[in-house]
Amino acid sequence: MGLMRKDTKEIEVFKRELAKKEAMLADYTDHLKRLQAEFENYCKRVEKERKDVAGFASERLIVKLLLVVDDFERALNELKGVPEETKKGIEMIFRNLHKILDEER
Repeated sequence: MGLMRKDTKEIEVFKRELAKKEAMLADYTDHLKRLQAEFENYCKRVEKERKDVAGFASERLIVKLLLVVDDFERALNELKGVPEETKKGIEMIFRNLHKILDEER
């Protein structure tokens, strides 16, 4: 009988320890899931910020290039006495610049 009591007590101790370990495992699992969700949200936020910065940089560049386009148009209107082939080449460059800017809209 004494041996049975000792075994029963040991079993109860093991059950309590197992319950503690299971609770710890549940806590760690929950914590891990929260960390994974936070990391995924962080990655999404960083990607969005990267795109926003790239878009802003592109926008700034386009605004600056539009000033160059205006200068280019004024220069094209003043091409007097320039050989026709040179004029056509400059106009082609101007059209290419316009095409690139139109594609960025």
